[in-house]
Amino acid sequence: MLKIYQSIRAYKLVTEVKVEGKPMTIEFTGGARHPKKRNGIYVTSSRKYQKAIEEAPGFNRSYKLVKEVGDSEQESKSALRVGTEDVPINHTDDIPELSEDLESDDYATADEKTDYSKITKAQDARNVLLDLDKELTYNEIKSKAQIHDQANRLNISFPNLPK
Repeated sequence: MLKIYQSIRAYKLVTEVKVEGKPMTIEFTGGARHPKKRNGIYVTSSRKYQKAIEEAPGFNRSYKLVKEVGDSEQESKSALRVGTEDVPINHTDDIPELSEDLESDDYATADEKTDYSKITKAQDARNVLLDLDKELTYNEIKSKAQIHDQANRLNISFPNLPK
């Protein structure tokens, strides 16, 4: 079965999951900021990747499952046009029949914001930001002003964190 996952808040997300005990990098790509915000996606038919993704701490926090295609392995393979189940697919060119579905309401929009009102300490806010954006460095979020700037960039807010 082919599964499509989408980043909840970011147009691009890089995260790490453990596939059969080994750390693997998963990259959600294909998102855009302009002309319309669309969050990044990751597509795979690999059952071991799917299991790892769905058991990772970021599942339903940083990314979510948005679509399943095909009930059987054969249907998924024909949708992907690949020869093995263990090939993770991370771009929409391999699934042309889904390309218009990627604009559907199943995907997160720019208006969706997660409530982080319980966060009142700068270190807790830093941890959230570092979890959401793996490319972010500690030096970019040293001050509270920088924390709020990065939160705005990621389309989130910390309303109870003093400025």
